Amino acid sequence: HAQYTIEASCSLDGRDVPLEGHVAIKFENTTRRAISVIALRWTNNPNYAMSAAVNGIPLQKHSRQPSSPAIHFYELADALLPEQTVTIDIDFNVTLQASSSGDISRQFWHPQLWWDGIPTHDSYRVKLDPPSPEYKAAYSGRLDPSSGYYENPGVTTNFGFFFSKNVEVEERDADGVKVRALFTEEGRECALLCVETAVDVIKFYQEFHGTFPFESLTIIPGASRPMGGYPFASALVVIHGQQAFDERPPLHWKWITAHEVGHQYWGEYIMSEDEIGSYTDSWLMIGMGIFADRAYTEARGLADDKHEAFFNRYLSGVNEYLDTTADAPESLKAQQKYDRN
Repeated sequence: HAQYTIEASCSLDGRDVPLEGHVAIKFENTTRRAISVIALRWTNNPNYAMSAAVNGIPLQKHSRQPSSPAIHFYELADALLPEQTVTIDIDFNVTLQASSSGDISRQFWHPQLWWDGIPTHDSYRVKLDPPSPEYKAAYSGRLDPSSGYYENPGVTTNFGFFFSKNVEVEERDADGVKVRALFTEEGRECALLCVETAVDVIKFYQEFHGTFPFESLTIIPGASRPMGGYPFASALVVIHGQQAFDERPPLHWKWITAHEVGHQYWGEYIMSEDEIGSYTDSWLMIGMGIFADRAYTEARGLADDKHEAFFNRYLSGVNEYLDTTADAPESLKAQQKYDRN
């Protein structure tokens, strides 16, 4: 567990988005051995740069060869003993790209501690404004008005952001959790249904699971087709196709909202041990997300059409004698027209 404090700024040059900032990473050695070498995840692309220091003394690159060009090893001047704490100060800059519609969003945009690829739960305090006032913003944290930081204490696996000039914002409260939706004018009707549903879903999950892991949740727009959604980052979820609201019944939008909010537990607050970066093979993340959204739909007396379709899809694979197991070899998966998602 580490504490990230980030102050950054960005500008706009055509579709280029130069971003520069400072991140202070504070962490404690909770192991039984001294730590003399740290690893930072940050690409070596010429559009990315960083310099790291401890107590004003620049860290020197370690001779160990990384397994990926995105991993950088540094040697601490003084080994970090068990139960000791260190703060690593990093100046960094990067040039991001806006989308064709002008939106700016990132999940990975600053140097991070790297622990052999193992996901971590960290705390974040972030100051990062959009490049101009006409942008609306969404973050993986909740604004603390007294400090000006967007904060997410304790369970953040990935602090993301989303900036757009083409959206409106609606906010609600769900028993202390700030629920927001950013949406286009065409997606208004759908977004309002989703944000109202999210309030009800969070209240249900607070009872069902005993907690909600974040103090905020923001829904952001995705692709034009209504094909589901995905967890963009901690406390940030995408729901696709909001402008095509009439192409799906209300049940679809309520279910997908419950499903994406459910992912803030499975794969976020409680981590899957599946292959890192894998989505369709993360049986715990997907399976438990469906378990949670099914509990919600049953509790609210909604139709079971979605879950019946999931069962029928699985049974169709069984009837065709396909290998329906999650750990089927890739060579076999490529031959079978079967949706393991």
